[in-house]
Amino acid sequence: MHLLGYRGEKREEYLKQEFKVLAERAAKKEELEAERAAKKEEAERPAKIELKKMRLETAMKMLQAKIQAGIAKDKTFHNTSRFSNASAKHPKLPHFQERKDDLDVWLTRFERFAESNNWSRDKWSSSLRALLPGRALDCYRRNRHRTMTK
Repeated sequence: MHLLGYRGEKREEYLKQEFKVLAERAAKKEELEAERAAKKEEAERPAKIELKKMRLETAMKMLQAKIQAGIAKDKTFHNTSRFSNASAKHPKLPHFQERKDDLDVWLTRFERFAESNNWSRDKWSSSLRALLPGRALDCYRRNRHRTMTK
Protein backbone atom coordinates (compact mmCIF):
# COMPACT_ATOMS: atom_id res chain seq x y z
CA MET A 1 0.00 0.00 0.00
CA HIS A 2 1.30 3.41 -0.93
CA LEU A 3 0.53 6.49 1.08
CA LEU A 4 1.38 9.62 -0.94
CA GLY A 5 4.28 7.72 -2.34
CA TYR A 6 5.91 7.20 1.04
CA ARG A 7 7.37 3.86 1.96
CA GLY A 8 9.08 2.37 4.91
CA GLU A 9 10.48 4.81 7.45
CA LYS A 10 9.23 7.89 5.62
CA ARG A 11 5.71 6.42 5.68
CA GLU A 12 6.00 5.69 9.45
CA GLU A 13 7.30 9.21 10.10
CA TYR A 14 4.51 10.74 8.03
CA LEU A 15 1.84 8.74 9.90
CA LYS A 16 3.32 9.67 13.29
CA GLN A 17 3.30 13.33 12.28
CA GLU A 18 -0.33 13.13 11.09
CA PHE A 19 -1.44 11.37 14.30
CA LYS A 20 0.38 14.00 16.34
CA VAL A 21 -1.39 16.80 14.45
CA LEU A 22 -4.77 15.07 14.88
CA ALA A 23 -4.14 14.54 18.61
CA GLU A 24 -3.17 18.21 19.02
CA ARG A 25 -6.30 19.32 17.17
CA ALA A 26 -8.49 17.06 19.34
CA ALA A 27 -6.83 18.35 22.51
CA LYS A 28 -7.23 21.95 21.36
CA LYS A 29 -10.90 21.26 20.49
CA GLU A 30 -11.52 19.76 23.96
CA GLU A 31 -9.77 22.71 25.58
CA LEU A 32 -11.89 25.20 23.61
CA GLU A 33 -15.08 23.31 24.52
CA ALA A 34 -14.08 23.30 28.18
CA GLU A 35 -13.40 27.06 28.02
CA ARG A 36 -16.78 27.66 26.32
CA ALA A 37 -18.54 25.57 28.97
CA ALA A 38 -16.74 27.46 31.75
CA LYS A 39 -17.64 30.82 30.17
CA LYS A 40 -21.24 29.71 29.72
CA GLU A 41 -21.40 28.55 33.33
CA GLU A 42 -19.82 31.80 34.50
CA ALA A 43 -22.34 33.78 32.45
CA GLU A 44 -25.25 31.71 33.84
CA ARG A 45 -24.06 31.89 37.46
CA PRO A 46 -25.72 35.25 38.28
CA ALA A 47 -29.00 34.00 36.81
CA LYS A 48 -28.78 30.77 38.81
CA ILE A 49 -27.99 32.72 41.97
CA GLU A 50 -30.92 35.05 41.30
CA LEU A 51 -33.21 32.07 40.70
CA LYS A 52 -32.11 30.45 43.98
CA LYS A 53 -32.61 33.77 45.74
CA MET A 54 -36.12 34.10 44.29
CA ARG A 55 -36.97 30.54 45.33
CA LEU A 56 -35.74 31.19 48.86
CA GLU A 57 -37.67 34.45 49.06
CA THR A 58 -40.81 32.71 47.82
CA ALA A 59 -40.36 29.92 50.35
CA MET A 60 -39.79 32.51 53.07
CA LYS A 61 -42.93 34.41 52.10
CA MET A 62 -44.94 31.19 52.09
CA LEU A 63 -43.60 30.32 55.51
CA GLN A 64 -44.43 33.80 56.81
CA ALA A 65 -47.93 33.51 55.36
CA LYS A 66 -48.40 30.12 57.04
CA ILE A 67 -47.15 31.56 60.32
CA GLN A 68 -49.45 34.56 59.98
CA ALA A 69 -52.35 32.28 59.07
CA GLY A 70 -51.57 30.13 62.09
CA ILE A 71 -51.42 33.16 64.34
CA ALA A 72 -54.66 34.48 62.89
CA LYS A 73 -56.23 31.05 63.29
CA ASP A 74 -55.05 30.88 66.91
CA LYS A 75 -56.41 34.38 67.59
CA THR A 76 -59.73 33.45 65.98
CA PHE A 77 -59.84 30.25 67.99
CA HIS A 78 -59.12 32.04 71.25
CA ASN A 79 -61.53 34.87 70.52
CA THR A 80 -64.38 32.56 69.56
CA SER A 81 -63.64 29.82 72.04
CA ARG A 82 -64.33 29.49 75.72
CA PHE A 83 -61.17 27.41 76.12
CA SER A 84 -57.97 28.72 77.62
CA ASN A 85 -54.59 29.07 75.93
CA ALA A 86 -53.61 25.79 77.57
CA SER A 87 -56.39 23.88 75.86
CA ALA A 88 -55.10 24.89 72.43
CA LYS A 89 -51.90 22.99 73.15
CA HIS A 90 -53.50 19.60 73.81
CA PRO A 91 -52.54 17.99 70.50
CA LYS A 92 -48.87 18.23 71.44
CA LEU A 93 -49.36 16.04 74.49
CA PRO A 94 -50.72 12.49 74.15
CA HIS A 95 -53.72 11.41 76.21
CA PHE A 96 -53.05 9.20 79.20
CA GLN A 97 -53.59 5.52 78.37
CA GLU A 98 -54.42 3.41 81.41
CA ARG A 99 -53.05 0.13 80.06
CA LYS A 100 -49.93 1.62 78.56
CA ASP A 101 -48.78 4.59 80.68
CA ASP A 102 -47.60 4.90 84.26
CA LEU A 103 -49.68 7.69 85.82
CA ASP A 104 -46.83 9.23 87.84
CA VAL A 105 -44.55 9.39 84.80
CA TRP A 106 -47.35 10.75 82.61
CA LEU A 107 -48.26 13.43 85.17
CA THR A 108 -44.61 14.48 85.42
CA ARG A 109 -44.53 14.80 81.63
CA PHE A 110 -47.77 16.82 81.74
CA GLU A 111 -46.33 19.19 84.37
CA ARG A 112 -43.11 19.70 82.42
CA PHE A 113 -45.09 20.35 79.24
CA ALA A 114 -47.35 22.86 80.99
CA GLU A 115 -44.40 24.66 82.57
CA SER A 116 -42.41 24.77 79.34
CA ASN A 117 -45.42 26.30 77.57
CA ASN A 118 -45.92 28.85 80.36
CA TRP A 119 -49.41 27.72 81.27
CA SER A 120 -50.74 29.37 84.38
CA ARG A 121 -51.35 26.80 87.14
CA ASP A 122 -55.03 27.68 87.39
CA LYS A 123 -55.47 26.40 83.79
CA TRP A 124 -53.75 23.06 84.42
CA SER A 125 -56.82 21.32 85.80
CA SER A 126 -58.99 21.91 82.73
CA SER A 127 -56.17 20.75 80.47
CA LEU A 128 -55.51 17.71 82.61
CA ARG A 129 -59.18 16.79 82.69
CA ALA A 130 -59.29 16.86 78.87
CA LEU A 131 -56.39 14.39 78.64
CA LEU A 132 -57.55 11.80 81.19
CA PRO A 133 -59.88 8.96 80.18
CA GLY A 134 -61.98 6.48 82.13
CA ARG A 135 -60.87 5.52 85.64
CA ALA A 136 -58.09 8.12 85.74
CA LEU A 137 -60.66 10.86 85.06
CA ASP A 138 -63.02 9.45 87.70
CA CYS A 139 -60.19 9.41 90.23
CA TYR A 140 -59.27 12.98 89.32
CA ARG A 141 -62.87 14.13 89.75
CA ARG A 142 -63.19 12.41 93.14
CA ASN A 143 -59.94 13.93 94.41
CA ARG A 144 -60.84 17.36 93.04
CA HIS A 145 -64.25 17.16 94.68
CA ARG A 146 -62.66 16.22 98.02
CA THR A 147 -60.21 19.12 97.91
CA MET A 148 -62.94 21.57 96.99
CA THR A 149 -65.25 20.51 99.85
CA LYS A 150 -62.56 20.78 102.52
